[in-house]
Amino acid sequence: MKALSVKQPFAGLIARGIKTLEIRSQKTNYRGELLICSASKPVHELTNYYHYLGDISSILYSPESMNDRFYQNGLSICKVNLIDCIPFDGTSEQNLAACLEKEAINNYFPKPNYYAWVLEGAKPIEPFRVKGQLGIFNIEFNR
Repeated sequence: MKALSVKQPFAGLIARGIKTLEIRSQKTNYRGELLICSASKPVHELTNYYHYLGDISSILYSPESMNDRFYQNGLSICKVNLIDCIPFDGTSEQNLAACLEKEAINNYFPKPNYYAWVLEGAKPIEPFRVKGQLGIFNIEFNR
C-alpha cells in the first residue's frame, strides 16, 4: 500500500477529517488510497498558527488530545483517498488550516510554489509502528 508521513499535529487533523489539503512542495500523479503515518518528530513551530483557528486549537490543546492516538508520533493512523493534486496559492477559498500552514511554511522554508494534495474519506485504523520516509512510499498493510 502507498503511504505518506505527515508531521504532527497535521497527521491527526487529517485522521479526524479536519485537514483535507496536505501542502507539499512536490506535486504527485498518484491517485488512490493512501496510508497516513505520523512522523516520529512533531513540528512545533507550525502549530502556533493553529492557535488562531478556534475549534482546531481546542482539539489540539485539550487534555484528551495529548493522549489521543491520532496525535502520537511514529504510527500509522488512518487511510484516506488522494483524489487530486492542484497548485496551491493559499487563498481563503482553499482550506483555512492549509492557508495558515502555507504562511508558516513560507516563514521557515521559503519556496515559490506549493501543491495541495486533496484528501477525502479519512478512515481511522488500528495504529501500528511505522518508520516513515520522504514522499510517498510503499508499506505492507493488509487491514
